[in-house]
Amino acid sequence: EFLRAMGHLLEVPLTLSFTLHSRLHVGPTNRISLHEAVVAAIEAGDAPAAGAASLALLQEVGRKVEDIVSSTNASAEAVQNSL
Repeated sequence: EFLRAMGHLLEVPLTLSFTLHSRLHVGPTNRISLHEAVVAAIEAGDAPAAGAASLALLQEVGRKVEDIVSSTNASAEAVQNSL
């Protein structure tokens, strides 16, 4: 019973996560390049630079997610207006 309830609860965020990842084109081939600055800073032992690189990475992903959500909303509005 508990697992069924949790499954329903997690279905939407997991679906959204998979959809965003597929639209962001984040796959095994480009994950390393996305995190290159973070890894380089960690290897250099530079915690502030690693933090800054992590923040920059998250901000860039956030911008891409906003673009995806905006384009999805625009598409949905266009379909709605055509009805």
